[in-house]
Amino acid sequence: MENKILDYRQVLSKLRRIENISSNIKREESIGYTTYKLPILHFTSGTGKNHIVLSASQHGCEIITTNFLLTVMERIAEDSKQFSFLKSNEYTLHFLPMINPEGYLISTSAIREIIKKDLSNEEAQKVYSNYVDLYNKDDEDVKIKLNTKFKRHQQFFGHIDPYVILGSKFKYIQKSLIKMYKENGIPEGTLAIWHSNGNGVDLNQNMPYNPKIQAIKEGKTLYSLLRYNNIETTKPGPIGCPMKGKEFEYELENKALFDFFLKLKNNKNIELCAYMNYHSTGGIVYYKPYKDVNDVVTENKMKYMDLEEVYNKKVAEVYANKAKYNIVNSESSLNCFNDLLRMQIPGNLLIELSKVPGNPLSPYLDDNYDKIIDDNLNALSYTLQKIPEMNRIKKEYIKARKEKMHDEER
Repeated sequence: MENKILDYRQVLSKLRRIENISSNIKREESIGYTTYKLPILHFTSGTGKNHIVLSASQHGCEIITTNFLLTVMERIAEDSKQFSFLKSNEYTLHFLPMINPEGYLISTSAIREIIKKDLSNEEAQKVYSNYVDLYNKDDEDVKIKLNTKFKRHQQFFGHIDPYVILGSKFKYIQKSLIKMYKENGIPEGTLAIWHSNGNGVDLNQNMPYNPKIQAIKEGKTLYSLLRYNNIETTKPGPIGCPMKGKEFEYELENKALFDFFLKLKNNKNIELCAYMNYHSTGGIVYYKPYKDVNDVVTENKMKYMDLEEVYNKKVAEVYANKAKYNIVNSESSLNCFNDLLRMQIPGNLLIELSKVPGNPLSPYLDDNYDKIIDDNLNALSYTLQKIPEMNRIKKEYIKARKEKMHDEER
């Protein structure tokens, strides 16, 4: 049996196969294009009024998330009993299987230099296990304050550089990578853990309230955390950098997401109920919107943010309890793009799939992979069935509050 890792071309091929299985999965117009003209693909299932969005691979190297969404899409296409409730015409699911296609392409191209497409799963398991051991040792070094620039997990991919991946079809992304490695002091062996897009911008860090932006403008140097603490985050590179120049601007991927959600929210025939944003490692669920909003949201929106937070928490609890994940109840900051979205979109969860650290390979360890897929299929199916009723209750509370405020104003 071949290994379960899917490179960029394999994902495109699998998506074509899924949409050809049945009419349950429909390809929609892409929500946008990246700097280097890769499409941000969009598929739907169902025609109901309750719309739920599921996305994967905001960070390019978090490739397990795309595996998971493809599995969900396959189950729906094959009329799996697990998702038979979707036939009620109550739901529309939106799938965004790679919201950072450039990052996914970069990471999987590097991984393929070691884990070839035809490498058996049995042989691949040895590679995964070796990598995870090195990754964990690097984290142990940080815990004992041995902050060496030498990282074992990076040396594992150390012989792979921008000159040997991608090829002529993606030559402009390759040129961008070569330039970054030459100019920004990026450590060798970091292509496989490439979180960012082809510009070296981390899409989840790409938001205007990120404190790193001021550090960049002041010429400061900041580094990432844990096993990545030899990587600068104030210059474009593999992880953590919020912008590519001296002045902030949203990357095209994030602009496309904003526009996509705005169209859904402004459509009066649509009830936008939830956004499940899948990430790779942690086994945790984030749900809490940022509260000290100032001018980030409208005064009208602030009147109901506590109800939105209760709703978010209810959705998170249903999902996390079923998947046996922990929930992050601490106050949210406003450092990440998803923090910004969570203030605007109801039922917005960031779900970290794997309890075993070691991105991007640890999720593919046999005992871990099957558990990730099965537990999250069950959690997603169960949560989707609960969302319409939870959303109805929230709307009733908001309506009651509006009526109370109206009475008080008279």
